[in-house]
Amino acid sequence: MLSKGAEVFVTCGRDADKRILHPATVLAVSGDVFSIQLAGGELPISVGGMVQIFFDLNRQFTKQAGTVVAVHDPRTGCGTGEHSGLPDHASRSAGAAFGCRLVGQPVSAESRASFRVCTVVSNITGDLGIEKNCPLMDVSATGFAMIAKSSYKISDVIAAVLRHEGKEYRGRAVVQSIKELPGGRFRYGLHCMDERNGESNLSKGCRQISMTCQRAQLRRLAANG
Repeated sequence: MLSKGAEVFVTCGRDADKRILHPATVLAVSGDVFSIQLAGGELPISVGGMVQIFFDLNRQFTKQAGTVVAVHDPRTGCGTGEHSGLPDHASRSAGAAFGCRLVGQPVSAESRASFRVCTVVSNITGDLGIEKNCPLMDVSATGFAMIAKSSYKISDVIAAVLRHEGKEYRGRAVVQSIKELPGGRFRYGLHCMDERNGESNLSKGCRQISMTCQRAQLRRLAANG
């Protein structure tokens, strides 16, 4: 079962529908309430809402639902619900902290290739079209999300480059979703095109980055288990 210091993944709301996993850490356990803090990024967590917690259990990737009983923003000191020691343990340099009570029993979540991993805290960047150093927001085995200022439309095919651990992965991706952000920026959800010309390795890069991020998180989880 989860213990203090364990590394986990969290998802909820639309990110759950998109199967995007956000890295987080268990700050404390008080009775049946688990205090958890996101490593970074944002999730629509609110008191009374539901989250999914992903973790390793007996060497199996599992998930379990939880009911949110407290939410705390360590950067502002504001919170709602049963605080359960959240302010005392939360880091001001990380994301939101929340308390939750787990519901039901853990179930297998071994289809890891279908999950998107939030990469905000990894500071991974790439190129989209002619725009350089675009932040990579999340990645899965088949696609990724990136923030850019350039304007594209749904179904546009764009040249993309991902950089990770000294390697470059190049290819083309098709725009599947667009979210307008402040400051004239856009968050694009992209799917790698299946190209067989031997010059594209973008899909390989997505798989490599996704699995590397998951393995790193799960190694930390096992070390604290």
